[in-house]
Amino acid sequence: MPGLGRIGRGRRRIRERLLEWRETRLIGPALTIATGTAAAQALVFATRPVLTRLYSPEAWGVLTLFITAITFLSAVASGGYRYAVLLPARADDAAGVVALSLTGALLTGLLTAAGVAVAQAAGWLAPDPIWWLLPPAIVFLEGGLTGETWLTRYDRFAPVSASRITQQLVAVGVHLAAGLSGAGAGWLVGGTAAGYVASGALVGLWLAHSGGPLASLWRWRALLPLARRYIRFPLFSAPAALLNLISTRIPVFLLAVVATPADVGQFGIAFGSLALPLGLVTGSVGQVFFVRAAEASRDGDLSGLTRDVLRGLLTVTAFPCLAVLAAGPTLFAFVFGDVWATAGVYARVLAPWTLAASIAAPLTVLFDVLERQRADLGFSVVMAVGTISALLVGAWVGTPLALIIAGSLAGTVLRVAHVAWMLHLARVPAAGPLGDTLRAFALAAPLALGVWGLDVLGAPPWAVMAATALGGLVTVALAVRQRRTLAAP
Repeated sequence: MPGLGRIGRGRRRIRERLLEWRETRLIGPALTIATGTAAAQALVFATRPVLTRLYSPEAWGVLTLFITAITFLSAVASGGYRYAVLLPARADDAAGVVALSLTGALLTGLLTAAGVAVAQAAGWLAPDPIWWLLPPAIVFLEGGLTGETWLTRYDRFAPVSASRITQQLVAVGVHLAAGLSGAGAGWLVGGTAAGYVASGALVGLWLAHSGGPLASLWRWRALLPLARRYIRFPLFSAPAALLNLISTRIPVFLLAVVATPADVGQFGIAFGSLALPLGLVTGSVGQVFFVRAAEASRDGDLSGLTRDVLRGLLTVTAFPCLAVLAAGPTLFAFVFGDVWATAGVYARVLAPWTLAASIAAPLTVLFDVLERQRADLGFSVVMAVGTISALLVGAWVGTPLALIIAGSLAGTVLRVAHVAWMLHLARVPAAGPLGDTLRAFALAAPLALGVWGLDVLGAPPWAVMAATALGGLVTVALAVRQRRTLAAP
């Protein structure tokens, strides 16, 4: 039958294009990491609607504070040396940088334990035992991330993928078991910490059996020259990473001051629901981009690779943010329960900022590849000062929504400028990225308008959700169709 023949040929073309797409320099490894991350995030999103009905917004507020604290600590835990593991040409030197990173993680864990003790004794922190989960969580998280960077150096992406699945399996398992059994809200934090420990321990086992240069990590005489050689990382990269996080995560702490724990929980669900799926793409691509960018810089092809990465990121992130702008409250109330409609309002405000930050995150490795850490730190200071100033204005107004609006406006403008500066450093002509941005939003806009139209016309929430899911599938198909998306020519 002619119709069946056309379908068969169409399937073969799709399969050939997928294979062609997967074999590119960047996408093959990124897909390996992203597959594991996607499985982990699919598990998170499959259970999140259940968990938001088992735990109150107040409980999610405590978890949001815990995760934010872990995120800040992780930015400086390794002294920035984790980001340098990929740079040494010799394996022995790279193993020495791993040792520097792990030493920093252990010291950070000890300092965190001392900080919790002092803060609780002084009454600055509630005398809740969950805060004592911070020290082991940060040690295993940062140790695991350092190990992942080493594995990435040698293109061992499958273990990286497996560690991410393990983290979420353990965390979600504890969350569900505790919630269904009626255990306390503290198990939200306990499950998250257990996931960090399990993932870090799994990576540690792989490294312990890898032998080679890692067999004798702490060669103390060799560590001091390496520490000096890559001193720019603790002096500039780590502070810059911390300031970048301050720009996006400081609203959590300000909300804790000017609003209720429930508002912090609403913000946490809003931010996480945007950042997690976007982070699936940007985190995986960023990890592999570091390796490929170092190669491209030596080969003189950094400009082309950087633009291809930007083009692909725009293609897969434009629609999700436009969809949240179109129908955020309806989508969040349908997925998480009616009590979370406020999170949808917050997500609508946060969408532009999250989009800009998600695109900027993978590109920040350019500062390390080009050894322009001073520029990274300088721009991070500007972003932190600008964002915090805007957030303080919002806090002065006194409502959570005003605080989030002020932060999102300032954060979006500053992040766009951040991306433009990084593209300039990579010598990417301005006209290309501008055209890529307009093209990505032109493709996503009709899909988002369909979602908005259904919401405005009062369609059932399930229909709005179905239209959003359909738009997401179309977005993925468009990304697959772009054979050069996220790949160097």
